[in-house]
Amino acid sequence: MTADDEVGSTITPLTNGNYVVSSSLWDGAAGADVGAVTWGNGGSGTTGLVAATNSFIGAAAGDHEGRVFALANGTYVVNSDPNSTNGLTSNGALSYRPGNGPNPGSISTSNSLVGRSSDDHFAANVVPLSTGGSLALNPYTHAGANFAAGSITLIGPRGAHGTVDSTNTVFGTLGNTGNSMNYDAARFTRSGGIVVALTAENRVFVMYPSGQADYVSASPARLVDTRPGFATVDGLNAGTGVVPAGSTLQVTVGGRGPVPGDALAAALNVTATEPQAAGFITVYPCGETQPTASNLNFAQGDTVPNAVFSKLGTNGRVCIYTSQSTQIIVDVDGFFPATTSYNPINPARLIDTRAGTSTADGQQQGGGQRGAGSVTQIHVAGRVGIPANAGTAVLNVTITEPVVAGFATVFPCGSAAPTASNLNFVAGQTIANLAVARIGTGGDVCVFTSQPTQLVADVAGYFPSISGFHSLLPARLLDTRAGAITVDGAGSGGGPEPLASITPVKVTGRGGVRNDALTVTLNVTVTEPQAAGYAAVYPCGITPPLASNVNYSAGQTIANAVVVKVGTDGTVCVVTSQSAHLIVDVNGYLGF
Repeated sequence: MTADDEVGSTITPLTNGNYVVSSSLWDGAAGADVGAVTWGNGGSGTTGLVAATNSFIGAAAGDHEGRVFALANGTYVVNSDPNSTNGLTSNGALSYRPGNGPNPGSISTSNSLVGRSSDDHFAANVVPLSTGGSLALNPYTHAGANFAAGSITLIGPRGAHGTVDSTNTVFGTLGNTGNSMNYDAARFTRSGGIVVALTAENRVFVMYPSGQADYVSASPARLVDTRPGFATVDGLNAGTGVVPAGSTLQVTVGGRGPVPGDALAAALNVTATEPQAAGFITVYPCGETQPTASNLNFAQGDTVPNAVFSKLGTNGRVCIYTSQSTQIIVDVDGFFPATTSYNPINPARLIDTRAGTSTADGQQQGGGQRGAGSVTQIHVAGRVGIPANAGTAVLNVTITEPVVAGFATVFPCGSAAPTASNLNFVAGQTIANLAVARIGTGGDVCVFTSQPTQLVADVAGYFPSISGFHSLLPARLLDTRAGAITVDGAGSGGGPEPLASITPVKVTGRGGVRNDALTVTLNVTVTEPQAAGYAAVYPCGITPPLASNVNYSAGQTIANAVVVKVGTDGTVCVVTSQSAHLIVDVNGYLGF
């Protein structure tokens, strides 16, 4: 530290309550006026000297690292101008930084987006967006020999890195027109773009974030089918036979089907079929400790599916532990890219009401049977790595030892229990389902149980309060039973769907889902089926996939969570192999 470092020349509050100290004239090992930004804890404060070990610093003398822009999701970006990177001079850089800790480092193309030419002064102006992303306005960008042709970059909520080029930026072509760009930072297109005009060139175009969306929905692809004679998308994990009791099946997910090798997490549908005894399955990232948690429970001879959001572990793999010998099927429905705002964790138990059981932190364990018509508050925020300001939790909720048949509904505490359900059960059954639930009053998620039962819940991850995922109070979109009620009257009481029929369900513009939603999270229930079969959910407008979301036997009522891309005219389609009643509830959507 030197006398003219001007530590604290600017202090920027972050939206999560922390702050960032800017010292643009800080001298470092690379020379004078490298510049530094230092994260500060908004609760306890941060003390000590500004150093490379606790700050994000420039890469060269004169970088002047230090202009901080707070983003809506608690993160921030740092502009370095006139940063010199990649052997260039004054090309400029914009660096994305998490807002939850020091995260020291130095500007490079692995953590920053940098200008492509000397004197570009990339990100001379930065506009934070309500989505958590930002616009970088670059009036000085060169277009060949033309100076100040200008460019504009739309950056997603988890930042971007590399060199500015045509894949992430729109460039002007006329010299000295870089200040002629117009945009509307408040309005986004259905596909997540923003409309920008280069008025000097009479051009209007739509831009998309340089950095992927929170979630990428895909046509379901089968990754595992251990039954003899059955196929997978690439021949791996096909026909390998029964998975033995007490064993763990390692499944490579990253780099298979639609999932890229660097994906952070995946949305899976995991099915146990032909189990030789009652048991359970636990899905977790390979390389981490097997948790005291479960994703699905089965009885002898059952076929039971459940949706799973799993972090990808070592070499892009997930591990599947089965307590009893069974065949296993795994389909992938989509993935969370490396830039997602979703934060997956190794599953952790938050509540277990059974006597003598334990949870990950000792809270909410052994509280006893839940009463009929009762509401149980599960404290989520501030536990097992979930931050106090998290917006949405991904839970696996299990009903066990119910006294009589009934249902359970998961919803944000502080709201009235909706006319929707997540789980349906019969006396003595143990059954689980994924629930993506907004965190409500006091950092809690509530579970209504219609009949006396024990309750177990595990958490698998969370979305921040501002992200591409928009959690909703669950709303019923379809119920074919006579006298049934939906959120707006549409899709109610139409009667059982015929054998092998396809039912379109309008999802956009209903139940709080915006018309520009890209993907929806649903709870799909099959009830009163005439024979054993399956149901598959997919975006309308494509061929039904060779995959399933719900498997059922005659007369059974069973539900499963589904994350599905929105199809033609804002609809999703449900195909059922046997005649049955269908119920569809929506609890959130992904979009901008």
